[in-house]
Amino acid sequence: MRQGGFLQIPFKKIHGAGNDFVLIDDLDNTIELTGEQAARICDRHRGVGADGVILVRPPRRAGADAYMHYINSDGSLAQMCGNGVRCFAKFLVDDNRIKLEKSNKTCRL
Repeated sequence: MRQGGFLQIPFKKIHGAGNDFVLIDDLDNTIELTGEQAARICDRHRGVGADGVILVRPPRRAGADAYMHYINSDGSLAQMCGNGVRCFAKFLVDDNRIKLEKSNKTCRL
């Protein structure tokens, strides 16, 4: 959604084990964020401030619940981020995207 020439995207900021991430619901797979845009979002003086941006996207594999598209604070793509996965899973649980039973502490990513 655009307002005053700026693109406004709802997000959540989640902290996990000393890192913080901006998580954006992109389950409809319509958000194309450039590395430069991600770096601006992560800027701690002029942006939201974060260690990275995580786009929560539709799963790429059968049996998965979602896909984590992670962009580092410098705008580069990352293949993996342990604390990011922790925050990604929390986002999915908090948003009722996955349901966990008391005895089940896993989700399919």
